[in-house]
Amino acid sequence: MLKNLYIVGAGGFGREVYAWTQDTLDCISEYEFSGFLDDNPNVLDGFEYAKGVVGSVMDFNPSEPDRFIIAIGMPSSKRKATETLLAKGARFETIVHPSVVRGSNVNVARGAVVCPGVILSSDSQVGEFAGINMHATLSHDVKVGAFSQLSSYCDLTGAVEIGEGVFLGSHSSVLPSLKVGDCAIVGAGAVCTENVSERSTVVGVPAKVVTK
Repeated sequence: MLKNLYIVGAGGFGREVYAWTQDTLDCISEYEFSGFLDDNPNVLDGFEYAKGVVGSVMDFNPSEPDRFIIAIGMPSSKRKATETLLAKGARFETIVHPSVVRGSNVNVARGAVVCPGVILSSDSQVGEFAGINMHATLSHDVKVGAFSQLSSYCDLTGAVEIGEGVFLGSHSSVLPSLKVGDCAIVGAGAVCTENVSERSTVVGVPAKVVTK
């Protein structure tokens, strides 16, 4: 029996993940793409997809053959949607694009999405439902917490620790062995030269706190 595959989130990241899913999963003999879940039923207006938005996260009730991929970029919204579906018994797939370079002893947890061109170096860890966008680099011993989101071309150097629900903007960098606390935001192009406290926003080179 084919599994019904749903992508949670039909915005820009969701549309990207749709393409990466076609490269990653067997969408002919094992999965059938059944549409997007999104709270905005008109989000795909003007785009051409064979299956559009088929329901909202809150109203959808999973059945046994249903499988889900989380494709929401903002960590807080991603966590809310994921936990809503998990409470209904939803089962999530993990997506690691075939072009991803993996070192030794890399662990990618349930529900994570790792996009094309990413490098996961030796002994790095990607937490549950984390998103790693195109061409980001995780050096050796990096840990990325659950529900965090790395934008394209992020550079996490050796032994960096990213907490849960963190958002890193495009081309941001974190220097070796530093920690970015839970729910922090690192702006695009920022270079973190010291630890980032939880729930703070940092921008610039070197990165400085602008809100807490």
